[in-house]
This record gives sequence, C-alpha cells and structure tokens, in this order.
Amino acid sequence: MTPSTIRQFWRTVDSLDWSRIPRQENDEILPLLLAACQRQPAFEQTELHTLASYITQRLPLIREIAASC
Repeated sequence: MTPSTIRQFWRTVDSLDWSRIPRQENDEILPLLLAACQRQPAFEQTELHTLASYITQRLPLIREIAASC
C-alpha cells in the first residue's frame, strides 16, 4: 500500500461513528471498515485484500483509539 492509501484509510477511520466500534466484535469491525473504505474513491478494488490484512493487524490500535474518543 502506498503512504497516501494509508493516510486515506486513517482519514476514513476517523470519520466513522466511534461510539459503535468498541462494542463491535473483531469479526464485525473488519467488514465495517472495509465497507467504509469501499465507499471512498481513493481505494482501488485490488487494494482491499491488502487493506484487510492491514486492518486486522491494527485492530487493537483501532479499538484503543475508539475507546479514547
């Protein structure tokens, strides 16, 4: 993934309703985040598999950020 794709991912994460994320199970968060990214024109369909791996590796960080909001 390119640095601009990673920045766009975190912008997308930042735009979500954080109040919902801490209550979600990990297997529910991944589809939620991927769906949010798919709605963004910055993400190529071919990047979604790599993005899914990136998200999975960072779920603890995403949860921590969500809990602090």
